[in-house]
Amino acid sequence: MKYLKGSVVKHPKLDWGKGVVLEEASGPTVKIRFEKGGLKTLLLQHIDTILLDDHNAFSRSRNPCRSKTGSD
Repeated sequence: MKYLKGSVVKHPKLDWGKGVVLEEASGPTVKIRFEKGGLKTLLLQHIDTILLDDHNAFSRSRNPCRSKTGSD
């Protein structure tokens, strides 16, 4: 599985909450910041995370209160 930056995942066994992939990875490890578990570097040969959302979380608006036209 290729991990894309911003994808939202969860650990299949541990309750670390939702995690956001911090950088693209298809190699032996992936860095993910989990809500409850903090920053983790996972060995991909030992774990298959559950993909919750593959949209780039970092491309979403950082200000949800801002109007769609851009005028406040």
